[in-house]
Amino acid sequence: MDALAWGILTLITLLVEVLTGTMFLYILAGSAGLTALFSYLFETSMTQQMLFYSGSSFAIYFFGSQWLKRRNIPLAKVNNPGAELIGNEYTLTSDIVNGRGKLNIGDAPWSLVGEDMPSGTVVVVASTNKGVLTVLKSTIES
Repeated sequence: MDALAWGILTLITLLVEVLTGTMFLYILAGSAGLTALFSYLFETSMTQQMLFYSGSSFAIYFFGSQWLKRRNIPLAKVNNPGAELIGNEYTLTSDIVNGRGKLNIGDAPWSLVGEDMPSGTVVVVASTNKGVLTVLKSTIES
């Protein structure tokens, strides 16, 4: 493959990443971009390009995970939108009935599970699972 093909692969991978939001495809797009630069600067065989692509994918993953660790961002929180809400307290705006409820946090609606509680109750987010927040009654009432 030539540098142009690697560049096109980079753009396609970035587009798919933007549409899916997986964060993983940034690694592959970065590796494809580096391989495009590598194959543009040096006369390389397909085997060399694939080895460079594989090695740069590993390097980007390794150094990226080290970068996240230094900033105290657990890898489990990277693609878990509710993880940053754990431990925060919110006031219910609607009842939790039969263990199910809804809560708007900012401009985003969240599904809740927890014991039945009336609106106005202060709850704390205990955990999250697939976008559903598990809440407990807070010990602090407002």
